[in-house]
Amino acid sequence: MTGNNVYLCLDVGGMSIQYGLFDQSGVLLSKLDSVSSKNGEKSVLDILLGIVSETIKSYSIKGICVASSGVIDSEKGEVIYSGYTIPEYKGTQIKKTIETIFNLPCEVENDVNCTALGEYWKGSGKGSNSLVCLTIGTGIGGAIMLGGSIYHGKNYSAGEIGYMKVSNENIQDIASATSLIERVGQKKKVNLNGKEIFEAAKTGDEVSIEEIDYLLENLSVAIINIMYLLSPEKIIVAGGIINQKDYLYEKLLTKVAANIEDTFFNNSTIVFAENNKTANLLGALFHFKKLQNID
Repeated sequence: MTGNNVYLCLDVGGMSIQYGLFDQSGVLLSKLDSVSSKNGEKSVLDILLGIVSETIKSYSIKGICVASSGVIDSEKGEVIYSGYTIPEYKGTQIKKTIETIFNLPCEVENDVNCTALGEYWKGSGKGSNSLVCLTIGTGIGGAIMLGGSIYHGKNYSAGEIGYMKVSNENIQDIASATSLIERVGQKKKVNLNGKEIFEAAKTGDEVSIEEIDYLLENLSVAIINIMYLLSPEKIIVAGGIINQKDYLYEKLLTKVAANIEDTFFNNSTIVFAENNKTANLLGALFHFKKLQNID
């Protein structure tokens, strides 16, 4: 991997940073690695710089492609808003710092926007003129693509669907994997992870079935609201929840059909993401190529 078309792609999450080397066509050239982003002695930026520094010792890199949590000014490559998942992250100048230190081009985009871009380029969103991507995991993230480009909104915060109100609650507080785990734990008085909850549901556990149904009911309302507002060609469901596609997919479609005002509005194709672990990294590379005018 000493050619001129090797790119280091990184995905900054609240708990870890995943990274790998890709060629410009999106082929993964190395195994995916990850490090914790919860290092009290180092900032997230310091951890990123360490990864870049170690990588360029062994490989000739053409560029650095970053997908990151938080609201990202994708022109400046700067974090302009960050919630509680990564404290003191707001104001981090990722692009400027990396380019200054390593003299390598760097582009940064929001992680859920990158999920949408990755699926648009190499997954279930391929060929779509308009799509909305929902990531269901610790919280709920969203991204909007129109005409092959991310719609950022006035302050780069378009698509922050997790704060959408459903039954006077933030949708991410009643339809995320975290909320499912918390509700089941409160009822069963035992701590189960998401996979264990779905396995229990498949064997007939009433609490697990009931709480998954509650998640789907609320998620369906959010999806229907998106249909009313944007009527996108596709709505892509991504995040850890896609591992349960066989159990969830038909149930979700049924909920949407039952709750929507009329079949006339039910025109968006609901699909699950195809690139589970690499969508964000592929999207970061796609974003980089677009801004750097690379075919």
